[in-house]
Amino acid sequence: MIDPKVSGLLLLCINERLFLSFSLSLSVA
Repeated sequence: MIDPKVSGLLLLCINERLFLSFSLSLSVA
């Protein structure tokens, strides 16, 4: 069983990565 806090943190980290790569590709294009 995964701790809700841990899964929330993981989601935050993944979202930040996606957002960073997205904004990077936007600035490059």
